[in-house]
Amino acid sequence: MRLWWLSFCVIACAKQPEAPTAADAGAVPPAESRFVRIRELLRLSPEDEGRARTLYPIVAEICASDASQEELVQHAEWVSGGSLGGAAQTAGDVIEHVATACLRDRPEAAFHLLDLAGKRLAHKGRFEVLRARFLATSGRTDEALVAARAARAAGVFHAVSLEANLLADQARAKGPGYAASMLAEAIKAVSIEPDGSWQLVDVMALLSTRAKLLTERSVWEDKAASIATRRLADAVHRRLAVSPFPKQTRALALDAVCFESAAIGDSSHDELAPCTRALSESGNLGAAFLLGAGRDPKAVSLARADAMADMRKRLEKLEKGHVAFVVARGDEVELVAWMHAAAEVVALLDRRAARIIAVDRTSDARASALFDRLFVLADAKPKLTVRLGRDPVAFACLVAAAAKKPGPSPGCADKVSGDATNALAAPFAVAALIGRDLDSEIDDLATAGLPSMLLSLREPKSEHPANAHLTSLSDAWLMSARAVDIAGTIREREKPVAERE
Repeated sequence: MRLWWLSFCVIACAKQPEAPTAADAGAVPPAESRFVRIRELLRLSPEDEGRARTLYPIVAEICASDASQEELVQHAEWVSGGSLGGAAQTAGDVIEHVATACLRDRPEAAFHLLDLAGKRLAHKGRFEVLRARFLATSGRTDEALVAARAARAAGVFHAVSLEANLLADQARAKGPGYAASMLAEAIKAVSIEPDGSWQLVDVMALLSTRAKLLTERSVWEDKAASIATRRLADAVHRRLAVSPFPKQTRALALDAVCFESAAIGDSSHDELAPCTRALSESGNLGAAFLLGAGRDPKAVSLARADAMADMRKRLEKLEKGHVAFVVARGDEVELVAWMHAAAEVVALLDRRAARIIAVDRTSDARASALFDRLFVLADAKPKLTVRLGRDPVAFACLVAAAAKKPGPSPGCADKVSGDATNALAAPFAVAALIGRDLDSEIDDLATAGLPSMLLSLREPKSEHPANAHLTSLSDAWLMSARAVDIAGTIREREKPVAERE
């Protein structure tokens, strides 16, 4: 199940609720009630050692008993007193925490708790959003969509992006690859314009979801349609790249705009402006390259800059027929954001006439189809595609064969095909790793003495670092076959007319 949309705060979903059920104004829960104890424990830092140790047994008792769940909601109702303010928000926080914990081992208890809360507490739409997320987590997408629409009808604007993601999941579930207009309904759902009644978190969810869905569509379209769609996504990213959106959101959006300024430059915009901001605000190396900026230790990490320069030199010296791994790991949503940038890197490997071995470590058929699409975008054809899935030993065996060393397991002979053995007979040049959770792959390559570059927004937790880590989409220009031409063209276009002549 694709759960990337879970990153948006559920707590912020409580808006424009239905009129609450009146609580007993004179009643208060006992000081030692489970509700009060959970409320106080949730106020502690998540790192507090005593919090989890005390909290989990209390929650487990509630999950195991319908009567305890009814008591919890009753006490939540007493505390909120029928209000729509902070007390009601806190009551909802307690219910959400307990229901989420119940979902792991007692899903029926989680849904029962939401039923009770929806009937007796304020912010009913919030509990419908939770229901939708729980149903989606359980693979019940159709039911989740009904709940999301109920939340939206109750005035929860955050449910708009949730509905769009569920519609996209429904479309993706029909099979791998892409069919014309398959994302149209999902994109339409988030193409509405928010007004002044929307909170910032909901606007951010709406725009981020719209940009991600447009980017996904652009990966599968032919060139002309893809560029048009990328321009639509770029316009959304430009909206996300400014205050009052959070710093991390702005940085990711600025990076996307900087990358696209070089890839699909639009004369209606100042093409250097987003890269200038990306460099000054987050030390974006790709932006520094496009701008022709010098080595300023206050602006960029010189260690990263040197590592990237060394990798670029390695790629420029890559000899015809030498082996290059292109490895992808993760699901479709995790990989799609990197496709256009990764295609630039793969295109350079192809231009250097590397013997490309595509190593598929993806998690499902759709992600696998997306990985194949990468080579179409790069206009490159792998010498061999190896589907390893999540086999923890198979990649280490493949690396050992590439390094001309004994494998880590006696079973390696069965895990590396004859075609792979023949393809790996040539000298090894480099591995490009795309996605997340590639720690073991980085370590396998480093242990064998083989160089690697990682394309990932996440910091790896591997024992050994990759030789170069592309932490932004714009970093891909440092490893692109079009790098020098792209950077020169942008700088030339940005000069005043008098300087061009």
